[in-house]
Amino acid sequence: FVDVLPLVRRTFGSFSTAERRSIAGRVQPSGAPRHGVADEAVDEERARAAVATVALLLGVDP
Repeated sequence: FVDVLPLVRRTFGSFSTAERRSIAGRVQPSGAPRHGVADEAVDEERARAAVATVALLLGVDP
């Protein structure tokens, strides 16, 4: 992941703000039922960190 991160940042950086917002809107929860069942409970602390990182990459507020 760390090796690919600069490429991902450059790719998203080439998109306009409107395009990044559109992409971010598509990856946000839609309220649709989820498929599958998690074996463990979600670690909220780690999830917040992951969401913050993705939001930073997309240039949107978490």
